[in-house]
Amino acid sequence: DRIWFGPVTFHDGSEPFVTVAISGSRAADGVAIAEVNLKFIWEVVSDIRVGRTGEAFVLDQPGRLVAHPDISLVLRADEAAQRPLQALRAAILARSGQAAAGRDMAGNRVLAAMAPIPGVNWSVIVAQPIAEAFGPIYTALWRTGALLVAGAALAAGLAYWLTQRMIEPIRVLEDGVARIGAGQFEHRIRLTTSDEFEGLASRFNEMAVELSLSQERSERIGRLKRFLAPQV
Repeated sequence: DRIWFGPVTFHDGSEPFVTVAISGSRAADGVAIAEVNLKFIWEVVSDIRVGRTGEAFVLDQPGRLVAHPDISLVLRADEAAQRPLQALRAAILARSGQAAAGRDMAGNRVLAAMAPIPGVNWSVIVAQPIAEAFGPIYTALWRTGALLVAGAALAAGLAYWLTQRMIEPIRVLEDGVARIGAGQFEHRIRLTTSDEFEGLASRFNEMAVELSLSQERSERIGRLKRFLAPQV
């Protein structure tokens, strides 16, 4: 069978009709002619929703707009207005039917996919603004970036805290070494860090006690030398 589509008419000035002629495979079958109200297709297309602001429309084989949520544009839009939609369909066909990016009639960047209507060579195209289509990805990227920044800030704060926690015991140990070097063997280091620094402070205090005892022995021997002969 063969199908022909005639011109579109607007009987009441608002609802578009298209004339469809179907011929049989034999001459005896004749030709059946019918007028199809495109408003029924418009109702179906208007019910298609993609995201919040996405929309669907239908192009015939030559690229005329035969269905659109805005019924005033159906087969009334000029060639320049329909050219972006035709380019969008061509981009999808060039990608073997995969989704492609382009522009809608308003010039906005959209991401579109297409499904053919067998028998009539029409194409149903759904389009969604690029910003809305990739919105979840952008949100995930921003969330990931925020988590990375927060993690880096937390790591920096933890590193600073650990540095300060190590610097203070080191300063205390340095001061203790300086005092012992100056002969203040009675000086003791007090650290309650419950780590290796506290153990080192305990060893330091034990060393100070031993040095103090050695100093006392040396002083006692020095005093004995004043009263006793060197042989003793």
